Amino acid sequence: MSDNNAIIPLYLNKNMINNLFTVVIEKYAKVQKLNTKKQVIIKANTPLSNVISDSYCQGDFSFQYLDEYSKEKTEERVSIIVMTLLKLKNILGENNILSFIEKDESIKSIKEYDFIEVSTELFHNPYMERIKEIIKILQLQLTFRIDCNSEKDFNNKKNLLDMLKENVEEYNNSRCQKYITPYLFGGKYKAIIPIDSKYMEDSLDYLHDSKVTILGKVIRVIEDNNSEKVNLLSGTCFDYIDDDYFLDFVKSYTNNASIMDFTNLKNQTNCPLIEIVPIAIYI
Repeated sequence: MSDNNAIIPLYLNKNMINNLFTVVIEKYAKVQKLNTKKQVIIKANTPLSNVISDSYCQGDFSFQYLDEYSKEKTEERVSIIVMTLLKLKNILGENNILSFIEKDESIKSIKEYDFIEVSTELFHNPYMERIKEIIKILQLQLTFRIDCNSEKDFNNKKNLLDMLKENVEEYNNSRCQKYITPYLFGGKYKAIIPIDSKYMEDSLDYLHDSKVTILGKVIRVIEDNNSEKVNLLSGTCFDYIDDDYFLDFVKSYTNNASIMDFTNLKNQTNCPLIEIVPIAIYI
């Protein structure tokens, strides 16, 4: 990976960065000491008669006082969070704690609790994307009175739209949104990245379908033969939707089931997975 410090942070978990930086600076880094020198110079000019008590004395008197001292300052922490991030990366890398994932072969050596840096695209939770598509279709129908044969139909769709929007808003505000990567470097692994919006330094839109670099810690590695599954919805009411129920729902309210199929979504996580807690995401 190119050594480019001109990063643009999109996501910074400041608490995690500061805490981890404190740990690694204590254990691995040499204390940085700065030696600063200061000089104090005092100059004064006055008539010579003010200094010597002789009224016949003429001329000027010049006085200069120089005081120089040095002070040693120990710095163990940088207050600027981006500088802290860069120093943290360097310390982790120099002590072989950070793995730079640049090809499929290096993924196979990843273990739980490893620190890694990987560049990849991020796609928003596909389940929530389908729910948002339903919301858009309902908004279109209500705006133009499409498939609203009676006032009752209109009110039913309006109530449904309000409930869906409320649940999506609750999901966005109260829990991490899980993003998924494509197959990393064309191999068999994908990664799940939970994003907490309160740590975003910029709009979430910059993460959607974009290639970014993720610095994080691996908390789970799920192989082909592991029965453990990753729940992309993380405990929302939408967890209970299965294919049949969802398709019946779409047919009842949108008359457009062809674009709303959960079947392919399940295949997106039916592969070896790595779950990474992001410390920072940048471009």
